[in-house]
Amino acid sequence: MDGLTGLAGGLALLALLSAWTAVWLWRRSQRMLLRLEALEHELERHRQRLVTLESETPLPEPTPVSQQSPYALAIQLAHEGYAPDELALHCGISRGEAELIISLYRTRAR
Repeated sequence: MDGLTGLAGGLALLALLSAWTAVWLWRRSQRMLLRLEALEHELERHRQRLVTLESETPLPEPTPVSQQSPYALAIQLAHEGYAPDELALHCGISRGEAELIISLYRTRAR
């Protein structure tokens, strides 16, 4: 009988610990759901603020290529794969400047 009583007591303790763990997990999940809802509301407020800011701030018109600085044009052409001599000729910059731009901006494009 003592063995059965000890076994029953152990099972009761295990059941109690399982119930306590289940309650603790349920409470934790409820707190996490509340936090998630708060974060979702905060995200929505930020989205709305972004929409407002975007509508209030007009985007600048792109600068036509003909009005770009020679270096901006050289960077654009380097992205397109132009050789140093072609960059120098089209942009009115030295070959050394063209080589530097190519080394900087072709590396970034990869």
